[in-house]
Amino acid sequence: WSANAYPGCRCDVPSHLYSFSFHPNPWWPHSFAHRRHIHAYIHDAAAHHAVLPHVLFHTRVLSATWQDTTSTWHVRAAAPSPGATGQSSVSFEARFLVRATGAFGVPRFPRPGSWFEGPSFHSSEWPADRGLDIVRGRTVAVVGTGASAIQLVPEVAKVAKKLYVCQRTPSWILPHLADVSIPGPVRCLLARVPALLSLVRWALFIFIEFILGLALWGGPVRPFVAALVTSCATRHLRRSVADPSLRAALLPSYELGCKRVLFSNTFYPCLTLAHVELLQGSLVQVLPRSIVVSHPTLSHPRRHVDVDVIVYATGFDIWSPCFPIVGRHNATLASTTPSFLGITSHGFPNFFMLLGPNTGVGHTSQILMIEAQARYIISCMRLLEPPARALELRASTQKRFEDFFVKQFPHTVWHNGGCNSWYINPSTSKVGAIWPSSTLVYMYRTRFAS
Repeated sequence: WSANAYPGCRCDVPSHLYSFSFHPNPWWPHSFAHRRHIHAYIHDAAAHHAVLPHVLFHTRVLSATWQDTTSTWHVRAAAPSPGATGQSSVSFEARFLVRATGAFGVPRFPRPGSWFEGPSFHSSEWPADRGLDIVRGRTVAVVGTGASAIQLVPEVAKVAKKLYVCQRTPSWILPHLADVSIPGPVRCLLARVPALLSLVRWALFIFIEFILGLALWGGPVRPFVAALVTSCATRHLRRSVADPSLRAALLPSYELGCKRVLFSNTFYPCLTLAHVELLQGSLVQVLPRSIVVSHPTLSHPRRHVDVDVIVYATGFDIWSPCFPIVGRHNATLASTTPSFLGITSHGFPNFFMLLGPNTGVGHTSQILMIEAQARYIISCMRLLEPPARALELRASTQKRFEDFFVKQFPHTVWHNGGCNSWYINPSTSKVGAIWPSSTLVYMYRTRFAS
């Protein structure tokens, strides 16, 4: 929420659920918060809980290496040099290391690269000082139709002279049925009655968990719930788009939930505007003032269009490590390294992760998972009392957890839904980003360490 400042950026999880349980916020102005409100909320929470004095800003970690002799992590970092424009190397020893770098920090670009002479940038690198002025009155190409694209495309369409939307694979999109402004009296009531705010949070959690969640996991009711949600999505498309050919191009061929399910009331209507055109296919070439999009199954597979600005809404590379982490016996943590609960791994003592492998959720608030992980990590740290100096996951425990995945994933939509999503680790061809069961199950399994 600090980096993503593109027009229309907002959360697709209800505001009162996308909040810390220990820092509830009754003052959300919208049921689905805008980026600026979320950023302000996070800053307020950090200030309220005195986190900011402990943060080293503008400091980039270069590497972390486990030291057997001292049972500590040796961390190297680059920080600004005092009174200089460059950076200096700093290092320190830490008893514990927690990697909390998140998954969406490295922008992903299409393979053709860019020889483009005009403005071109990733959605997460939108020039904050320009806003919509950078696309106003120009011919714009937005590459991608995922979570970021469906938010920024309607905003760009308001000011662009011509807008091309490049779609490689359509997404399942549900209507924002409860996307409303929250009246001031309601916010005051939630502030005065904390129990009511807690009730709203729990009601949202239960509704989302057992409507969207049951459409994704395995179980006897999944086909029925999935059919209900799919029917809602197809009806939304049919009501929003009258042109049969455009509607056919926007209808996914894979099962709902195989890729991330999106929410928007404005994306489909935007594509029906006279100055907006959907280009089906992959971006295969970027020229100084144009792009080429190719689709192998269309009668005219290649489209060459002149554009003034390119916006890459092409997601993130979640499998590239932010910095090397070296554990016992020079073992290097990689995207293929097995883990337990996505939190810790055998061979890496006193090491933990937030948002590690297989802990993403495709239906509810990620903050629920992060808080569960934080509680588990704290319970691990409390186990390590002197004279003990190191805590390491047993290989047998890690193996049992891997067996859980082997049994669970074949019954889920991510395994057999008929798509190739960013949830799949390209190095293993296995689902490596998503939790294959209920959030409640994860909360139960991380309630304490033993």
